[in-house]
Amino acid sequence: MEEQKIMGMAFPITNSMIDNLKKKQPLVICKFTSQEVAPKYLRVGMKIFFYLSKKIIGDANIKEIQVIFPSKILKDYKEKLLAPIEDFKNYIKDRQNKKMLTIKLNKINLYKKGKEPIYPIPMSGRYIKENECRILKI
Repeated sequence: MEEQKIMGMAFPITNSMIDNLKKKQPLVICKFTSQEVAPKYLRVGMKIFFYLSKKIIGDANIKEIQVIFPSKILKDYKEKLLAPIEDFKNYIKDRQNKKMLTIKLNKINLYKKGKEPIYPIPMSGRYIKENECRILKI
């Protein structure tokens, strides 16, 4: 059986992120990872899928991937964070010395109707493969 092509990665988001997502500006999504590295198969040009309330509600193209400290994120991307600034500051609290996966996004696309993924999306995120995209029509 042929290995399926990875199309991108789905990450859970919170309701507080929706307003920034609807602005459809270039955004930056940031997450702490266990090893302070980017996911092995995630590449520029792939997609990030936004997961909220058990549905994939949209996607965006990956423009750049970095693993950097929160202080640099605040300095360089404060106005472009997907998370509201207060939420982000709470998220990084007591973890200033830990690097974060930082993904610059463009071409944000919100779906008219959310799509229920084939498998659940954990807090750490999950790769989305070609077959799942085809089934979900995303």
